[in-house]
Amino acid sequence: MDNIGWYPTFREEEGDIILGYFSHIFRGYTSRPDGTTFWMGQLRIYEDGHISLNEEDFHIDQLPEFEERLRDEHTLFRPVPEDGTRVVHLARMVYRVSEMDARITLDDVMKDICDVWTQIRGGSSANDRCIQSISDYLAAPGPDRLARLREAYEAVPAYMRVFIGSMDAKDRPLRALLGANSDAERAEAEAILREEWT
Repeated sequence: MDNIGWYPTFREEEGDIILGYFSHIFRGYTSRPDGTTFWMGQLRIYEDGHISLNEEDFHIDQLPEFEERLRDEHTLFRPVPEDGTRVVHLARMVYRVSEMDARITLDDVMKDICDVWTQIRGGSSANDRCIQSISDYLAAPGPDRLARLREAYEAVPAYMRVFIGSMDAKDRPLRALLGANSDAERAEAEAILREEWT
């Protein structure tokens, strides 16, 4: 599993072991006078397409409904609590956040779910597909391959994009290519990406 923060898990159903992966996420409830209380929950995805978030169950075919549920006012999702926010950790402890560096959004969570689901079924990760799209583009640059490269890059959760490219350059050369506003800018960015890639 390429995605950071996802760990193997399983569930038993009618004697069968169904493999999957889980990740921790924060869910917020604005139900206290002193503000929102966040609960740390477990988001689980199984090889049969079953998705669970604490007591709520969905199927991979219900991703739009699942996303809507996360955005609903009663199950407000935020990537991480803000400073000073009260957090309940798995019903075992309560603490307040003193400092937090947010690196994931709800859009990233949805991309993660799709990516983890693809990998569970034996497919390539979004990062690997993006890397392959870079190689395809550099082999024969053109508008169609550039469009496919952009689509592949945007499918990668934002927090994982820094792993596209070298440790030093990360995804900067690719971002420069995708953000080019003229043929000259695109040619320059392409040359830098090609040098970085070979």
